[in-house]
Formats: sequence, structure tokens, C-alpha cells
Amino acid sequence: MPKITIVVAVAKNGIIGANGGIPWRIRGELPHFKKTTTAGDAICIFGHNTYATLPVRPLPERTNVVISQSLPVGTQPDGSIVFDTLDSALEHFRDAGEVFICGGAYMYAATLPRADKLVYSIVDLEPEGDTKFPTVNWDEWEKTYSEPREGFEITEWVRK
Repeated sequence: MPKITIVVAVAKNGIIGANGGIPWRIRGELPHFKKTTTAGDAICIFGHNTYATLPVRPLPERTNVVISQSLPVGTQPDGSIVFDTLDSALEHFRDAGEVFICGGAYMYAATLPRADKLVYSIVDLEPEGDTKFPTVNWDEWEKTYSEPREGFEITEWVRK
């Protein structure tokens, strides 16, 4: 199986979304996401609802994978690849070195117990929102990187 890396930006109050979008715009945060998820032959996995909110579909320079029970399985006209389950997608990409889980909350909750790495940006805000990142047992993780930036801090964690 590939290494599973979760990529997420989380506000100080745990919020990751509001009304189907991200409740902040912080200079440098989206470029960090792009740099992280375009390394090598990047495979980005999205839940159907999260993928539908992307301003550009598919995201360029990456293989875009959508997990959906309602879309037909296979390659879509926009170039994304649809699987009906996360397990079927992971099995399909079993020889890939790494896959990136890019949202939403359901995908994060489904992969957190088996993720190998977290690229976890801490946003220096406490916005209102309707979607939170699942609770992380930080005792299971070791911080390997931290870089403060204006408005957010990039942290990276590996499973102990």
C-alpha cells in the first residue's frame, strides 16, 4: 500500500470548513498546499463534495482521485478518476509511493487511523464554521517539522 499523507489546514478551534468552502484566505497557505501536493507523480484523493468545491478541476500537475458513491466509477471527462470506495482507490494505487488525502472531513476521519504522515497547517484564526477536523491523538504522532509563516504555521508529523 502507498504511504498515506493527510494534507490539511486547521484553524485554532478545529474548523476546516464553512458552507462548503474554506473560511479564510491566507496568503501563502494555498501555494504551500500546491507545493506539497505536486511533488513527483502526486496522487490527490478527495471526497466528492470537496472535489466539487475546487475552483479548478482537476487540479493541475496531479492525479485527481474522487471517492463517490454517486458518480460513475472510472475516468471522468475532466480527467479525474472516480472510485466508489477509499479502499478501492488505495488498492488501485498500491504501488504508488505516496497518496495525499485532501479532504473533506469524511475522508480525513476515514484515513486518520491509518495515515502515515500529517502535513498539518495551523491557521491563526478561530472562524465560525460547520466542519471540523477529527480529533487527533497527538501521543501517536511525532513532530518532524515546524515552520511559522504569516497567519499560519506549517507542521509535519509522522506516526510513531
